[in-house]
Amino acid sequence: MKHKYSLLCIAATLAFTLGAVAMVQAQDTNGEPVVTEVDSSQDIAPEEIATDEQVTSNDLGVEEPSLLPTSRFYFFKNWKRSVDLALTRDPIKKAEKRLQFANEKIAEAQIVIDEKLIDNPKAAEKATKIIEHAQADIEKASERIENIEDKSDEKVKKLVQKMAENQIKHQKVFDKIEKRFEDHDLIPDQFVGQMNDIKSKVAKATAQAMVNGVENPDQMREAFESAMNNQRGSELRHFRNVEILDRFEEHLPQEAQHAVQIAREKAQDLIAKVAEKEQEKFAQYVRHSVGDMTRHIKVLDDLRGSEGFSADQVENIEELKLHTAQRFEDQWDRIKDEQTRGRLIDHLQDGNPDNIRVIKQLKNFGDEDFEEEMKKADIKAAQKFKEKFKDDPEAIKTANTFERCRKNPDATCFEVMDSLEDNLTDEQKEFIHDIKVESAERVSEKIRLEGDDFEKRFATNSPQHIEVLQNLRDKLPPQAREGIERALEVQTRNINRQLRNNEDSEIFEKLRGQIEGQEDIKREIERRFGDVDEVFKERREEFERFEQDFARPMPPIPSPEAQEEFKRRLEQDGASADEIEQKLRQQFNNRSDNSQGQTPQGIQADRQDNAGHNNGAINNNRDEDGNRDFDRDRDNRDLNRGDQTDENRRLLQQRNEEEFKRAEERARQQNNGQGPDDALRKTFEDQLRNNQNGNLPPLPIPPGSNLKQPLTQ
Repeated sequence: MKHKYSLLCIAATLAFTLGAVAMVQAQDTNGEPVVTEVDSSQDIAPEEIATDEQVTSNDLGVEEPSLLPTSRFYFFKNWKRSVDLALTRDPIKKAEKRLQFANEKIAEAQIVIDEKLIDNPKAAEKATKIIEHAQADIEKASERIENIEDKSDEKVKKLVQKMAENQIKHQKVFDKIEKRFEDHDLIPDQFVGQMNDIKSKVAKATAQAMVNGVENPDQMREAFESAMNNQRGSELRHFRNVEILDRFEEHLPQEAQHAVQIAREKAQDLIAKVAEKEQEKFAQYVRHSVGDMTRHIKVLDDLRGSEGFSADQVENIEELKLHTAQRFEDQWDRIKDEQTRGRLIDHLQDGNPDNIRVIKQLKNFGDEDFEEEMKKADIKAAQKFKEKFKDDPEAIKTANTFERCRKNPDATCFEVMDSLEDNLTDEQKEFIHDIKVESAERVSEKIRLEGDDFEKRFATNSPQHIEVLQNLRDKLPPQAREGIERALEVQTRNINRQLRNNEDSEIFEKLRGQIEGQEDIKREIERRFGDVDEVFKERREEFERFEQDFARPMPPIPSPEAQEEFKRRLEQDGASADEIEQKLRQQFNNRSDNSQGQTPQGIQADRQDNAGHNNGAINNNRDEDGNRDFDRDRDNRDLNRGDQTDENRRLLQQRNEEEFKRAEERARQQNNGQGPDDALRKTFEDQLRNNQNGNLPPLPIPPGSNLKQPLTQ
């Protein structure tokens, strides 16, 4: 069941509130018409994303390119650059020139993509080649910095600061171009893989330049703190900044990583403050952000452990991780080239426990084929972990994941520790075992002290964690088992709540797939919350009913003339301007509510009410023989649900008038040739005022009509 329950609700609302331009007219105190917009919260990308992702030539510190790589005269530009470099002797200035040329080429590539890609897929090759040349310039600039002996030179400090700021801007441009390649049907997957390689190589070159260009790690931290704060954009921009910083950090030596982590934590604190204040905006920002989805999960994991987040916000983080994992799986499915797929997860297999944590979450959220691929990645990452700490047994004690587990344990912590324990040295095994015992005791303590708040922080959306905790319960000493038993209760309760309440049909199916056939998991849920199979049956029937109801024709959108007629009648009844505005708002809000329906049963009831009221509506057309005219129904639905341009409104009104003429002719035949009368018009007006749903009749009765009985088909 590939459709999402919650997205269908949104689509239903869009079909009406946005399709009808969701605008109603009221009157101000002077009697002049004013336009009031009906608020409608939709799953749309916030404007902050466009602001934060925009990188202009001016942002890169270069002029807007006029001569592009697609020109036959472009070689003159490269020739001039070569001469310029040859005449520059100072190593610092030479590095500056390289960075300037890299920025120029990246700006050129961006314009080629924006102007040429839609009509000419070969532009992808041109853009990629020029970006590879920019990458080479950055690498050569890094080499120049490495050879500079006097690191205290103020020019070197400025150069390092510029590289830090460029790193964020470059990666944003690369992400945008990679996404354009991925979304273009005619561009081979290999170009996506090439962009992924370029991102990694540029991050590595920048990391080397930073390490070689600073006197101490604190200078590097200050450079990146300044770089992130100097980026143009909204308060939410640090979400992407931290993701990009993660790409850079993985190329640093261990001793330099700590300094960057401090800068990262400061940025995460800023994100936490904004996210706590603007929860819905933050959620929409994450849902629509471009970039590396696997790193997004990693950033969300870090935020999850932040003390600045409330327990309720941690629950939201889990939902966002689910959504982000789904986006990554969708990306994986779109890309068919195995080598390109491998490049997407190469960085996760470096043995870093934080990356292993991401792999396990992806594995738990994915479908069967995707899960198998993540299992292979998990095995490679675990092996790399063991190799990484074989030569330096003490290094394992400083890994961030284990420190997080000690302070703020969650179900994923226990899964990661359990999987890494094999094949380590006895001393390392003992260390991880002690962390598990300490974390289990911490769980028991936090549940006692913090109650529901900690339960929300601990639980995840993975049924597999029930099995992890079951296995762990039997391995730990008695003093730790109480904590694991409490953790099991929390995790099981959360999975049960997800099964019963999650409105995303695709996520529900994944949860169901992870539980069916896993008798230990199923038994644990049933021991506490009853028959799981019955829940599966009820929820699937609910999703099926909703999809069936959603597919049925919806009531037509009232024409502007119908709104005016409704407004005129209210004025005749002595309604005030405020009352008229309220009634007009109610029409559209009720249409939105009815289209969302809240429940499948509610949608069905609403539609039955509307079908009875709208007998003769344009969405219930019949031919001369009384048979349903489905082609006409479809055409009218297209008009109703499409963008309400002036042309669409004109066509819709024309259809309404044609329907009225046909209905009036049938009424004349039924009434011995007599036309509409005032009595029937009053009947329609009364019906309209008494209609609790606030829906207008689809065919407003024009003044002067004299029908003596209701219109019939």
